[in-house]
Amino acid sequence: MVESWRSLDPVDEILYPGCSGVNMPYLMLAKQGGGTVPSRLFDGMVVRGSIDNCCGETYFRAGLFDTVEQVARRMTRYLRDLLKVKRVMCICNACGDMIANILPQFGADTKGIEVVPLIKYLHDKLRSGALKVVKRFDGKTITIQESCHAKIYEAGFYDYPRAILKMLGFEILEARHAGDTNLCCGIGYGFSRASSYSKMAIIKGSTSCLKNATSTGADMVCTYCGGCQEMFSVVKNLYWTRKPVWYITELIQLAIGEEPVRRHGATGRAVLAGSFRKQQRGKETFFVPDVSDLPHSKY
Repeated sequence: MVESWRSLDPVDEILYPGCSGVNMPYLMLAKQGGGTVPSRLFDGMVVRGSIDNCCGETYFRAGLFDTVEQVARRMTRYLRDLLKVKRVMCICNACGDMIANILPQFGADTKGIEVVPLIKYLHDKLRSGALKVVKRFDGKTITIQESCHAKIYEAGFYDYPRAILKMLGFEILEARHAGDTNLCCGIGYGFSRASSYSKMAIIKGSTSCLKNATSTGADMVCTYCGGCQEMFSVVKNLYWTRKPVWYITELIQLAIGEEPVRRHGATGRAVLAGSFRKQQRGKETFFVPDVSDLPHSKY
């Protein structure tokens, strides 16, 4: 399934998975009859994207602006020249913000390409009744882990996850640090020059964030950013809590009668093990190679 997303066949509208979608493709699936099937949440959507076609958010967060300019040229070629898309729906809020708002400041030509956050699309589907809720969560409490990019994506972006969860019957308990004062899930602690890209800084930051989210005493924690879900899946191996962490699409799946495929534990353990095994400390200066045309050289 993931390999099929690398196709360069032109299409008017795509669902762009982002790195987190590629790392957690099971979020697109539902259990059925002992196997898995595509979730109804993504009916009619054509998925296009790969790790090679990263939106460049981590380069932007690290302040590597020359590389961000290269990504801007690459994404222009990928979306406009190769796929010829007119509409991009983004699973990841960071991807959406990068494509819609940030990459154009670094030279990307996205004029005429509509960028839609998946969470906004699902909110509208629930509100219109196109997605019918058959299981409610009345009496359940939940705390939201905020997406960093929600601060700058568009005004009122915080309202989408809250409105969705209320439509599903949840009572929302706000953490001490929420909204504009939210804590980063941990990614930002590592992708900064001040931390020297330290995995220990990531773990420390992610632990603080998970403590903030679970301190409300709510029954569960909800993420609506793939990066947040991935980081919490990692740090739960180091900071144990009984509180389950659910991605917002999983809760919508349950509400419409689907059983989500939850493999967050395995993903978290794999990322944690890989980071400690492969990420080495060093004092030498590291230069990022030119990434302008990297993805397309493989086709």
